[in-house]
Amino acid sequence: MRAKPLFSVITIARNARETIADTIASVRGQSFEDFEYTVIDGASTDGTLDVVRAMGPSGCRIISEPDEGIADAMNKGILRSTGEVVIHMNAGDVFADSDVLRKVAESFRRERWHWAVGSCDQIDRSTGTIRRLEVLGFDYDVLSRIDYLPHQSTFLHRKVFQRFGLFDCSFRIAMDYEYWLRIGRETAPYILPIIVSRFDLGGSSSDSVRNFREEARARLLHGLRRNRREYLLDSFQFCVRQGFRVLRKVLPPVGLDSLRRRSVYQLARELAYRGGSGDLPFLVRILGPE
Repeated sequence: MRAKPLFSVITIARNARETIADTIASVRGQSFEDFEYTVIDGASTDGTLDVVRAMGPSGCRIISEPDEGIADAMNKGILRSTGEVVIHMNAGDVFADSDVLRKVAESFRRERWHWAVGSCDQIDRSTGTIRRLEVLGFDYDVLSRIDYLPHQSTFLHRKVFQRFGLFDCSFRIAMDYEYWLRIGRETAPYILPIIVSRFDLGGSSSDSVRNFREEARARLLHGLRRNRREYLLDSFQFCVRQGFRVLRKVLPPVGLDSLRRRSVYQLARELAYRGGSGDLPFLVRILGPE
């Protein structure tokens, strides 16, 4: 292994005893070994650190202390790691298979990209269903309307942080979206033709009201003002997504699966994820149930 590893895999966690074991096992199971692993723990009290110490790979760096939120913890991981390329694989996130880092390393050596994005599988443990989000391309205009880049499948070269800075700690949820808007205006990501990650639906990003507000603030921060039509589409998208979440909670799995097969449901979902953009279907393909 080189003095400085190619990858820095960073996991942030707080009271994540029930989910972090899968993440660590996924990292340990990678066939490519030129990486370092850092766990940033937000002073957990539920035994998370016991799991990390028992399962962490050799040389695992563990920092456990209070933080000021997710963005602050992510920044700590970046500052305390040394790898050339960074990926945040947070508690509950896992690599899609054991060869992900090997495939990404081959791509990096061939293309010499500054940042790269792959696809992901989103898992709803309450119903056992899986939705695949395939990222097929990049368009800043589309990104300015909807966040379709999963951070669990995004690799960032350290030069990106040196040029554009770290994550904005004033954002509690949408810090990744604000960052994509910041760097995507000047440099496009390389699209990795692989499934990089799997993660559970839920967590802090499931706070749809706060997420909606923060995404709107991120757009304003970068001068992406909305016209009346786009505001209406944003509102429609928000209402539909809220409706989906309510249906998942009130309908039994059999009823939910039956509803998902109906064309009107599929149309509403398509409109919600397109956000009024006719281009998005060419950039993202959503496979599986909502």
